[in-house]
Amino acid sequence: MSILLVSLLALAIAILHGGIGGAKLLYGLPAYSVIGAAAIACIFQSARKIGAGCRVGCVVVTMIVAGYLAVRSQLAPVEYLARHDFFMILGALGAYLISAVFLTDARYRLRLISVLFVFACLHMACGVVQFKEGKQY
Repeated sequence: MSILLVSLLALAIAILHGGIGGAKLLYGLPAYSVIGAAAIACIFQSARKIGAGCRVGCVVVTMIVAGYLAVRSQLAPVEYLARHDFFMILGALGAYLISAVFLTDARYRLRLISVLFVFACLHMACGVVQFKEGKQY
């Protein structure tokens, strides 16, 4: 089950990086829905494995801050901009909770970090090519 969660989170990261970093809601929603699918998959996780290495204080503080930010985004004067912030908060909270509560084994977290490292290397390669050619894409 953990492989499925890591795969779904890696897919969400790939979608976000491919869709201009989720800068617009249209490009971010597919990634947020994949994170939501991963959260739904967590329902089927065995109760014995949940939170074995999880720090409860960190999760509580994260939930408080995310709740505050979600309420602030709902009270924002510009609804269109606030909607993007709200979905981004929910996506980030979902990804954090999945990695903090359900992916407590170091090898699964290492796989997720290696996916992030691969995307960082790809971004750096694109930046080097742009700098070398002097083109602004």
